[in-house]
Amino acid sequence: MIDDNGGNARVDYHLSDKDSMFGRFSYERFVQTSPNPLTGGQGTCCLPTPATAAKQFDLGPYVAGIQLTTLIAQGLALNETHVFSPSLFNEFRAGYARTNPFTTQSDFGHNSSTSLGIQGLNISQYTTGLPNFTIGSACGNEFTCLQGGTAFLPAHPVQTDIQVEDTFSLSKQNHSLKFGFRYVRVLASPFTNTTTRGGLTFNDNFTNSGTAASGGSGLASILLGFPNAGSRNFLITPYYITNMQYSGFVQDDWKVSPRLTLNLGIRYDVFTPDVEKDNKLANFNENTLVYDFAGQNGVSRTAGIQTRYGNGGPRIGLAYDLNGKGSTVIRAGFGLSYCKTRHSPFLRRSRARQRSPWRALSHPPTSAARAIKVRAASRFSAIRFPRAQSHCRFRL
Repeated sequence: MIDDNGGNARVDYHLSDKDSMFGRFSYERFVQTSPNPLTGGQGTCCLPTPATAAKQFDLGPYVAGIQLTTLIAQGLALNETHVFSPSLFNEFRAGYARTNPFTTQSDFGHNSSTSLGIQGLNISQYTTGLPNFTIGSACGNEFTCLQGGTAFLPAHPVQTDIQVEDTFSLSKQNHSLKFGFRYVRVLASPFTNTTTRGGLTFNDNFTNSGTAASGGSGLASILLGFPNAGSRNFLITPYYITNMQYSGFVQDDWKVSPRLTLNLGIRYDVFTPDVEKDNKLANFNENTLVYDFAGQNGVSRTAGIQTRYGNGGPRIGLAYDLNGKGSTVIRAGFGLSYCKTRHSPFLRRSRARQRSPWRALSHPPTSAARAIKVRAASRFSAIRFPRAQSHCRFRL
């Protein structure tokens, strides 16, 4: 079942003949409380928890494949326009946007693994629920995978953007000039995992015929207690990062002749590196081959990531009336833009080592089932590439 409600409210106010302003607030709440038709399938969804098992163990409503999502999004926009003269005016804008999605597995909050005797998995509210059991070579190959929900859950990537900008416009003879600035402050907590509760695979490696590798059963392997593989990778605690973006631009629409118009401009962008409120950042130093931890041993709060100041992007465009009648117009343009790399926990996980918040376990084939035990050993919550501050560039 999906419940989606939202709305917008706007107020316009005419201050004078030269000043006007408006404010707009938007809000939406999206809730999904049934199996997601876009995820899962025959191999992972959906098996309700048997009543007899629910009485004996701390299990959620499903033992296979369902996720619960609540998304709250809101935004505020303010705009004020001042007209100095028929050829000169200024527009000021400010606002914020916030997204707060929280997706959990159906057994979130249940210490299901502990109640079943699998120790060391349910160590916090973010690691509650069942591990992912794959019986056979893949989900649905022999049996539906047992799991309270998708392996990477829970996910709670919250982000708030605060923005202020101003644009000044001037028309003079054959020129229409615009110049202005923009400031954006980003506050994000990209809390997403991979295999939060761990995963165990039981295939036919230990129950097949041996050298011929025929026959065998994943069900037989799990009954004998012979897992083929196990893994776990998760964040111990959320982390909260902040960065800022500064932009300025100048643009001129120049009517060179009745048939030719040029658009000339340049934009300059500065993106500051992320900082974390408790300095939970680290960066691998390729020169010393060790990690530099933010705020320690003289390392900056950005873990050594530097701000780039060379992001100047030109804009060139033209429109030419081929026959002077307006029936055929040739247009061309070129632009170079820069953008900040998106927040992603995968960028911060790839080089996780000792003292990182990511704990990864991978068990090779073993002759006896063993409980996965993970001990959280670190307070550092984000690992970053040495070049995590690189920008994407594209031509228009």
